[in-house]
This record gives sequence, structure tokens and C-alpha cells, in this order.
Amino acid sequence: MIAMLINCKLEQLIEKMDAHSGDINSVAFSPDGTKIVSGSDDETIKVWGSGKLGLLSEKTNAHSGDIISVAFSPDGAKIVSGSADGTIKVWESGKLEQLIDKTNAHSDCINSVAFSPDGTKIVSGSDDGTIKVWDSGLELVSEKTDAHSSYVLSVAFSPDGTKIVSVSDDKSIKVWDSAKLELISEKKNAHSERISSVAFSPEGTKIVSGSADGTIKVWDMVKWSRKDHLMFKDTTQRLVLLLLWLNKYTMKFPDDVLDLLIEACLQRRMIAMLINCKLEQLIEKMDAHSGDINSVAFSPDGTKIVSGSDDETIKVWGSGKLGLLSEKTNAHSGDIISVAFSPDGAKIVSGSADGTIKVWESGKLEQLIEKTNAHSDCINSVAFSPDGTKIVSGSDDGTIKVWESGKLELLSEKMNAHSKWIMSVAFSPDGTKIVSGSIDQTIKVWNMVYWSRKDHLMFNHTTQRFVLLLLWLNKYSMKFPDDVLDLLIEACLKSR
Repeated sequence: MIAMLINCKLEQLIEKMDAHSGDINSVAFSPDGTKIVSGSDDETIKVWGSGKLGLLSEKTNAHSGDIISVAFSPDGAKIVSGSADGTIKVWESGKLEQLIDKTNAHSDCINSVAFSPDGTKIVSGSDDGTIKVWDSGLELVSEKTDAHSSYVLSVAFSPDGTKIVSVSDDKSIKVWDSAKLELISEKKNAHSERISSVAFSPEGTKIVSGSADGTIKVWDMVKWSRKDHLMFKDTTQRLVLLLLWLNKYTMKFPDDVLDLLIEACLQRRMIAMLINCKLEQLIEKMDAHSGDINSVAFSPDGTKIVSGSDDETIKVWGSGKLGLLSEKTNAHSGDIISVAFSPDGAKIVSGSADGTIKVWESGKLEQLIEKTNAHSDCINSVAFSPDGTKIVSGSDDGTIKVWESGKLELLSEKMNAHSKWIMSVAFSPDGTKIVSGSIDQTIKVWNMVYWSRKDHLMFNHTTQRFVLLLLWLNKYSMKFPDDVLDLLIEACLKSR
């Protein structure tokens, strides 16, 4: 009996070559990882069991236009969909029965829909420049016409659900109160070109934006309360004014608040002051990169930001003042398409058009390991597993690969996983499955099957016989991967 090398394999559970007849625009796992929802240009929504990608339910002609965005509710019981037909619909996720729909929700293509963290609201953004908030029954709670002067490309709730951030082709970032959709803060000309990426920090106090102008900016959510201090007692008012006076050299008001204070003084009376939340820019790096910034992301604790660019540079920034902590010029020999922090924030993985994957220490951006020729074409997507021990990559070469994150050793690969470019790969929440989507209009789910490396020559004879007995008793149900079976056959042929 020879030593057996039995490793982690990327086992395809099932393949749906014609999962949809049009481009698949959106796929997502349910919160518990048991289901997958997909939306397509074929106007169909489908729900799949993630285990075997068995079709659980589908809705043909779910919309009369391309389905651009689909998302599960936080409890996984519902699905919301938004379409180019201007309609929003909510579906029961089990049988995909329509619960409610809102025709003419927008007058143009709906680019983004999302549930609030508590699942009671839905926000939508559209090419018509409008943002709307709906209750879960699709009754309009609030709307903001002309929220932006151009297409609203993306909307998202803050982690606590009290705010909504939106970005647009008009180069502005806006923050809204989610209850009444009142404008809390805005930054016009936040970038000089299209804003390609925005995200809340995990605690919801900052926003990072990256743009095609090559600039990264971090914005701080500074909060005040709405107070009508005419309601204060005289003693309280005087105490407040005394505190302001004592801090007159360090206190700094936003311009609009200062205007109100001046007006109050001029009128010789204390007027009701509307002091609101402002989107305060912490710092700006006009030349953060010399090429388009393709990817920006906060670290899990929100203290760092990583950026990757067409200039082949990776940079790590302190999120507080956007001070450059470290950079790696010529990090890759091609455009850097994807960067991501590990779950513990200690590492960064990068994938590039040069077909190389590299892992970096996030503090000083020192290279820990690299894999040249990881793929034979552009790497579009890299991601750490939830436990940080593995990395999955998807490429234009149609291959999916899983790597051990410590040494970037190949654990498993699937050649010709798709017949065309793989645009997106993601781990399930429990890290046992991978879902992939491609421009070949196919969705596939892959199962992570684990074995241990064991040199069973170290077993004593009694243990060996016991193991062989177990294998024999399960001979009709046991199924080995082909390479393991080859090793067993070889061992038998050599046994004497």
C-alpha cells in the first residue's frame, strides 16, 4: 500500500448549460446558503437549490424587460427584482409565487434594488434619476424625483438601515434619510468623472468612493441632532453658549450652521436652528492612482482601504485621513482587476489581467506569495473563503481554481468550467460551496469536498484491516474521485 495524496477537490454538483437563454445579470445566495436566485435578460427569474442546482421554481416572463437586479430579503423568505421595464416585484422565495408588484415603479430602467437590513423596506434607483423607498408590500413610503441629474447607478442601505447612499453619472454622492428620503448630505462633483464604486464602512460612519478619474476619496458621516433651542430653559441656553465660548478656538461649524448663528445674532433672538448631518470629506487624493481605479474595499475593521488600478499598483490607505500606508508599484504586469481583504484583515489578495494571483501582507504590503500563470487569461474575480484559508479565482480562460491561501498552492481546478468568460465567483456563507456565473448564460454550483492527507503506511496492521473492512462494507455506496481510484488500483497491483 503506497502513500495516498488525497486533496481538496472542486466537485461540480451539477451544471445548467441553459440556465437562462439570455445574459445572466444577477446571481445571489440566500442568507443561509441553501438557495440561489438568478435574473436574466430573458426576463426570467429562477430559484435553484444550491446543493445540486436543482430548479426549485422559475417564473418565465417575470418582467417584460431585462431583469437587472435580484436580491433576497435578510430572512431569505422573499426576493425582490428590478427590471428595465420599470417594474419592481416581490416574490416568495420557495415557490417563486408573486406576492406583489409595482408596475411603473419608475419611468425608466431600474438599475438597483435592495432590502433594508431588517427586511421592512426596499430601495430602488433608476435611469429616470429617481430614488424611491417602498415598504415590503411595495407601497410607496417616500420618493425623491430628480434625486440625481443623471442615471442613478447604485443604491444601498447603511448597516443600521437609517440611511441610503446613492451614486450617479452626475458625479455626485448623496446620503438620504431612509424613513422620509430627505436629503441628509450631498457632495456635488465628488469626482471629476463617473463614480464606479461606493461602499459604507462596516460601522456605517464612513463612505469610500472610487472613480474613473483615478481618485479615491473617503467621506465622514458627521452627525448632529435637530434641536429647536427655543425650547431650552434660559439656564440651559446660557450653559450651552458658555461651552461654545470656551471652545471658540477649536469649535468649527459647517458653513450653513454658521450662517444660522450669524442670522440669530443679527436678529437679536435665538432662532430655530436646523443642524443636520453632513457628508464631510476627510481628505482627497487627486492622484491616488495614475489609471482607472477598478476596486476599492474597506478592511473588516474599517481602519484601512485597499485599492487596485490599471496603473498596475496596489495601495493601502488609512481610512481616517487617507494617508498612504503602503504601496506596491508594478504589483502586476497588467491591469489589477480585483483586490480583497481576508476576513481577519491581515492579508490582501489581488488578481490581474496578467493571469497572476498574489497575496500580500496588508500592513506593509509585502508580498507573501504569488502564483504566476495562475490562469492563462485575465482574472476577473478573486475572493477569500469565509474562514480565510482558501481563495477562489475565476478567469476569462473559463477556469475556476481554488487555492490554499497560505502558500497559494492549487487545491483544485475545473478546466472549461464555463464555455466563455467567468465574470463572477463567490463562496457560500458557510464556505462549502462556490457559485459561478458566466457570459455563456450558465450558472454552476460547485461543492468543496474535503479529505485529509494521510500516509496510511503509518497505520498499524489492525487499523489498516479495520479501514479496509469499512471500505468493503460500503463498497456499493463509496465513490472515489478518479485520481484517488487510480492510486488505489496502483497500490493493489504493487501489493504482495
